[in-house]
Amino acid sequence: MRSFLLKRPELEKTDLTNFESLLAGIPEDQDSCTTIHNPQLLPRENTSQIDELPFLAIARPDALPPAELEVGGELAKGGMGAVYSARQLPLSRDVVVKMVRPDKKSPKMTAQLLSESKLTGFLEHPNIVPVHQLGKNDQEQPMLVMKRIEGVGWDEIVSGKKPIPGGKGKVATLEWHVKTLIQVCHAVEYAHSEDIIHRDIKPSNVMIGEFGEVYLLDWGVAVSVNEVHRGILPLAIDSKGLAGSPSYMAPEMALVDGPNLGPHTDIYLLGAVLHTIITGKPPHLGYTLKDVLFKATVSAPKEYEASVPRVLASVCNKAMHVLRTKRFASAKDFREALEDFLRYRESVRLSSDSLMHFAEMEQLLSLHGDEPEKKHLIYEQFNECRFGFKHSLEIWPENKSATKGLQDAVERMIWYEIEQEDHKAASLLVAELPMPKREFQEPLRRLARKLAKKEAHFKSLQQMANDSDLMVGSRIRRVAAFFIGLLWGVGPLLVYFFETQGHFWWGHVRFLYSNFGFATLLGIVVFLGRTTLLRSKANRQLISLLGILILVFISHRLTVMWLEIPFRKTIILEFVIFFHFMGALAVFFDRRLLISALIYVMALFASAFWPDYIFVFMAVAHTSGMGVITWAWTPQALVQLQPILHPAKTEHPS
Repeated sequence: MRSFLLKRPELEKTDLTNFESLLAGIPEDQDSCTTIHNPQLLPRENTSQIDELPFLAIARPDALPPAELEVGGELAKGGMGAVYSARQLPLSRDVVVKMVRPDKKSPKMTAQLLSESKLTGFLEHPNIVPVHQLGKNDQEQPMLVMKRIEGVGWDEIVSGKKPIPGGKGKVATLEWHVKTLIQVCHAVEYAHSEDIIHRDIKPSNVMIGEFGEVYLLDWGVAVSVNEVHRGILPLAIDSKGLAGSPSYMAPEMALVDGPNLGPHTDIYLLGAVLHTIITGKPPHLGYTLKDVLFKATVSAPKEYEASVPRVLASVCNKAMHVLRTKRFASAKDFREALEDFLRYRESVRLSSDSLMHFAEMEQLLSLHGDEPEKKHLIYEQFNECRFGFKHSLEIWPENKSATKGLQDAVERMIWYEIEQEDHKAASLLVAELPMPKREFQEPLRRLARKLAKKEAHFKSLQQMANDSDLMVGSRIRRVAAFFIGLLWGVGPLLVYFFETQGHFWWGHVRFLYSNFGFATLLGIVVFLGRTTLLRSKANRQLISLLGILILVFISHRLTVMWLEIPFRKTIILEFVIFFHFMGALAVFFDRRLLISALIYVMALFASAFWPDYIFVFMAVAHTSGMGVITWAWTPQALVQLQPILHPAKTEHPS
């Protein structure tokens, strides 16, 4: 072994003779996982402090003074001390008491316990068991009173002997163990901030409470790395012998290199615990203790099975590097590496789940058909995988699998949206690509031109449909028809009444005035309803026909006046004009208006046989004819007319 060590430059300054002498003094039956205590570096003052400790009265049947403690049975024991259940009577609370094992009583062991008590009391942290009191019993033996923790040793969970406390029988997962180690790191970080190193971090020195509490126990071999603590706490620089658990030791511990002990030593131990978590075994094993210590000294890089996450394997080898300068710079850095792994682990899980959704989306896209249900499922799977990939990358931006998965999923969906001719959706997805691609620019431009042509064609068809849609402006036309019918119906009746009473006779001039009045009324109606009436071609045609009708009436009136045709005979001719007007409306707009045309024909013949009642027939014809128009232009009647006017409904291009 000496020849091997001499080949390692980083260990050239080590006192190899001293190391070999230490090996010769270690018993062969020493358990490599059990802590070796080194009382040689204790402050001298510790051996005399027992006299200064307060007396703790223990409850006994023959005890006279009030007792402070009621000590129960033994809970556990280690290489030096034993832990007993107890009850602190004044406070009525359960505690534990640590004392030197009866078979290990000696001034050195007493000093060791006093040193551990003082050091543990020096540290106050949620992951370190609180010290309640330090005293002595009637046998002048120190008693360390601490908080009682109900829980399970981490080593029993790692070995699978016991489930997670409070976990209802659940077996601990790798993630659970890593989270537990992170809690241990918090305790170590705090201790390092106080210049204390533990030197014996291992699963058996960690207790897991029923509610998930994590405590780092057994600070019996902890030392200070600060000279300020000289005379109060043991110092690392004064280490003279082996201390700690050989199966977990750092090289500087196995070589008893006191000056080189420091926070990096605990970092090595944290890495050794991580190694135990992922392999189920401590890092240094051998047939004899000497073999174990030799392996600790060499600390060769570990090779892990393929099932071990590469990130954790890398963390282990870095933390347990033989050179302390190559290890993590601090316990915080080690902890953050573990936290990064957990984030990495969750990122990988999300990425894997998202790949499954992507595969389902691909399968759906490969199926024929364009049913709404299929589209819904495609978008559902795409949104699931897109969200998963993005969340995975938020956790771990370097996740190449998630980056590629997101790229592939978005690209596939872009092509799908282009096939569906959804330019907006495809453009938005192009902006989401983790790695932009120009190959989508030309297809999107072609799609934009195609959609523009379709939109223009649709607007043209829509305009054509609107132009012939009698529903547009139907309310205004209906109201106008009603009042025109009312006016044309009441007017002739008044003329008939006044003529029969001999008040005045209706003639060409007055009738011409009524034509101009109707033209003015029509102009006012068109002006007020121009926004609606002029929007469709049908309405514009109707207004044009009415305008022509007025011009015809005025021309007709002027012509008959010039030809000096008798007034009443010209009224019969106006029935003919109304017949043709209503017939034109029926042919070009609504066949039902033929009823109005027939009404004017009947009025014509009635007036020919009974000319004295010509104005009565005119009133009846106007009222009935315009009444038919008012009815025909109601929404219900127009809905029935739509299939006749528009056999095929125009749809927007999809």
